[in-house]
Amino acid sequence: MTVRRARARKTVQEVRADSRMWPLLERYCKLAKVKLLPRGADLYELKLPLSERAHFGDRATVRVALSLEALERDPDAEMAVLGSPFLGALLEAIRTRAGQLSLGIMPPKDAEGRRRTPNTQLTVPVRDGTARRRKSALATHTVGRLLARIVLRAGAVVEETVIESAVIDLATGARADDQVTALFADLEARRIAPADPGDVPDATAVPARAPAEILQLLLGDLRERSAERVAARQAGAEQGVAAELERLDRYRRRAHHHRVAQAAARRGGAPPSGDGDRASAPARPRAGSDAARRVGNPGRARRARPVRGTAADRRIGGVDSRLPEVRPSAGGAGGLRARGG
Repeated sequence: MTVRRARARKTVQEVRADSRMWPLLERYCKLAKVKLLPRGADLYELKLPLSERAHFGDRATVRVALSLEALERDPDAEMAVLGSPFLGALLEAIRTRAGQLSLGIMPPKDAEGRRRTPNTQLTVPVRDGTARRRKSALATHTVGRLLARIVLRAGAVVEETVIESAVIDLATGARADDQVTALFADLEARRIAPADPGDVPDATAVPARAPAEILQLLLGDLRERSAERVAARQAGAEQGVAAELERLDRYRRRAHHHRVAQAAARRGGAPPSGDGDRASAPARPRAGSDAARRVGNPGRARRARPVRGTAADRRIGGVDSRLPEVRPSAGGAGGLRARGG
């Protein structure tokens, strides 16, 4: 097995283990009225309507391979992996539709998992005491998270990955706890069914924030999650720039020493001694300024520039909101939109 094929096999295995590409393709085909026909193991054919062909090069049909074995059987198929033209066209088609995935109302915990009321028996005697019923209010909050494709560029290195934000309360802006996050994941994976709105008839729906504010909340969480990755790539880029500047400075010193030696030989004098550092002392200020110009603004050259993005609001609690499309030129994070059926 060649190195190239081994790398391709590893890439396909990583994407299939991620298991997020296939549900994304299924939802798109369902919403866009695209026929998804199986043509073999891990091999599918998309029959595109006229409205969707512009995103896929005006083609009427597209074959998609989900494994390296399927690609070997049909070399004309396209791989649904990060960085592939097919995935880029699929994401652009999803963004154009500007949809969202609505999951419904999060079901309450079962009877076994409910918290038991603690024992209210007092351990000390109380005289002339009164007891009142505690007032409580029931409300539903919209929670959601953002699935985004992030592209990091640091010098000649380009890295593309898909990350998810935390589950965030879109009304208060706070992160959901572990219990809500687990229920959200089960509801999204359809391991559990959404609750009936009649189960909470007296609940007050707390409105979510404005779409632009929701988007900033989700993108801010994505920036925090990708900060470590960006810092590592930036440190690597800085080391690369420093090594390149050192190499250029060594070349400059050797060239300058060679020119000085040639000039001394023509004059009949002795060539200068040393490795060129002392001979090039008068030229150091200029060399330093040249190095400063070469460095320029390294942060701008290595800043992660994600792809154009939109957000997907996955809601709980019956509050519907549509997020606008965002196309940042630099910084931030890109997102995927999907609308569930």
